Amino acid sequence: MLFSENKLREIASLSKKIKTEEILNAINSIGFEVESCKKISDVHGIKFGHVLKTYKNSNSDNLNVCEIEFEDKVRIIQTTATNVKEGDYLIAFVPGSGVNGITFQAKEMKGIVSEGMLASFDELGFASKLLRESWRDQIFIFDKVSLKSDPIKELDLDDNIIDISILTNRSDANSYLIMGLEISAYFKTKKSIIEEKLSTKKSLIKITGNNENYISGIELDANNFKMNINDIVLLLKTNIELENDIIDFSSLTLIMTGVSSRVYNAQKISGEISLSNEKNFVLNDIKFKNALVVKNEKNICSLAGVIENENFKYKDGDEKALFELSSFDSKDVRDSMRNSKIFNNSSINCSKKVSLGSIELAYKFISIKFPSISNHINAIKPDKKIINFNKNYLNKYAGFEITKSSKYQDVLISLTILGFEITNDKIIIPSYRHDIETMQDFVEEVFRFYGLNNFTPSQPITKFNAVSVIKDYPFICSMMGYIQFWTYTLVNKDKNIFNPFAFSEKISLLTYVSEEHNSIRNSIAPSLNEIYSYNKKRKINEINFFDTGMINNNKAVCIASDIKTYSEIKKDIFKIYGKILSIKYLDFDFLHPNYNAGLFDGNTQVGWIGKMHPKITNNNIIFAEIIINENFKQDNKFLDYSNEPLKERDITISLKKNETIEKHMIEFKKISGIYEIKKIDTFIKGEITNVTFRIKMENASLIEFNKKFIN
Repeated sequence: MLFSENKLREIASLSKKIKTEEILNAINSIGFEVESCKKISDVHGIKFGHVLKTYKNSNSDNLNVCEIEFEDKVRIIQTTATNVKEGDYLIAFVPGSGVNGITFQAKEMKGIVSEGMLASFDELGFASKLLRESWRDQIFIFDKVSLKSDPIKELDLDDNIIDISILTNRSDANSYLIMGLEISAYFKTKKSIIEEKLSTKKSLIKITGNNENYISGIELDANNFKMNINDIVLLLKTNIELENDIIDFSSLTLIMTGVSSRVYNAQKISGEISLSNEKNFVLNDIKFKNALVVKNEKNICSLAGVIENENFKYKDGDEKALFELSSFDSKDVRDSMRNSKIFNNSSINCSKKVSLGSIELAYKFISIKFPSISNHINAIKPDKKIINFNKNYLNKYAGFEITKSSKYQDVLISLTILGFEITNDKIIIPSYRHDIETMQDFVEEVFRFYGLNNFTPSQPITKFNAVSVIKDYPFICSMMGYIQFWTYTLVNKDKNIFNPFAFSEKISLLTYVSEEHNSIRNSIAPSLNEIYSYNKKRKINEINFFDTGMINNNKAVCIASDIKTYSEIKKDIFKIYGKILSIKYLDFDFLHPNYNAGLFDGNTQVGWIGKMHPKITNNNIIFAEIIINENFKQDNKFLDYSNEPLKERDITISLKKNETIEKHMIEFKKISGIYEIKKIDTFIKGEITNVTFRIKMENASLIEFNKKFIN
């Protein structure tokens, strides 16, 4: 929405000491966004004049000569305008004045020297299309003014237009009064919302709404009402098209309060106004299949929230006007806008949520401008919206004890100016704020006025917690962008020289399938390196890869990459391990002398990171390997191989009625070294079932078995 800086200053009671830049920063700080700020006009040096005499230039068919009294002297100015007459007050560009880089000088026109140019709203910088039809291409005539007055100050032309983007949930802030109040709250100037001028005059018109839509109205005498010139200029600054005094005042109500109104000729309204969903009707030559309408008896007065019926619309000269103030279902209004293709300020406003508090504010604004108005017809007093105040919740979201800070007390002052009532346990929400429903919404209000710049920035703490649960390491590595290469645990014992953990002994098998697989490897890295070399020959490189498995007598994860940096791989291996580790140099001839480090948990080496020595491989890969015994449930261990034949033992279990064998099987499986459990016989005697099992196990396990089940 476009806002006049000077009007916002007036509403917010800001001193001239506060600079424009400070206001723009304030608007951004409290959650809105300034799109632009532009000077309204480049006019200077203009003067008010009083027309003493007019007559035709005898040498021209269309030039009129005006003798005009100014504060300093009488000047002759010629014009083609036809509406200037003796006694009028107007504005003129006198010699030395200017606009948009043009400076005016005296100039002879058809034998008579013209000392300047008379000004219309066009020349003052306002678009002709916005003007009332009778003012277009004509000189604007004023009521009596002091010739000593400065037109730039009187018309508030020394002003900036601020374009502000407002979130859809803050439709109330699309208004001067609320935006001014927001700015007042920021600067703590304690500006209050206008007070209502109560009226005891009762209208004969009755208005009723329905559950989804609220409609109210005000009847007023329109005969002697005249729009203030400054209010007209304010509408032009806000890009509002002018029509007549009453319609223009409804536009003023819209930009001041955020509530649009349809204006009817009250003399054509009788009985009751109500809402109805009508099918297949024509309004102002537009056909509608289904739409929400405002009706007076059987006649349609308007398409709800969009446009009046031309037969009921207020026109200049009508004695009485009825202002309709409503809050319609947004979907109904948007549907009507699409069907009618009418997208004006009024309809756009009605397509957003309008609170009862805003409608109450609109009535107050209208009441102070008109000498004779009716009561607020079908007025509904907005209920006080109350939420529970939770200081702990507020402090939690702030990340510190914000309620104990001195700045928080300033925030409470700002919120009080906005209309919030705050106690130790309750918050009463201003009636115009339809967007606040929960404590979280209130937290946002506190933060808006506390100011994001006043929160102390802090670096989030990266904390890795060691855990004792089984981790899905393949899943973790995959989520980090690594692809699994499956490798063999067994390698050739003579080639098993890559030992970055400095394991003291090799674990070799007594029986094996192949000489190439007769020893448990001391690292996964050589296996990954071999697979990488194979893929590299196939033109597949630039990959992140990993595998998990046994190394020596430990469980390990190894990640590798020719894409990621040393720092990135280090962070990944720390996350996999669940803890930040210390780093020490490793002096091994199979590691790159300038590119290796051991990873230590305290004084214990649990991993390594680096490259292989160039004499081992020319692959440019960074490896990182970590032992994960503490976080891995390892039921099986490598034992010394026994070449003794397996032993068999038969055992009979007696089961009572409804008893199962399951608990006995669990006990059997607790003994390591059992290779087979086979049922060989079943005998039932009465309620007892005897089941005989033959169990095949290692000799070493037989001792434990006999001790537990036989003795």
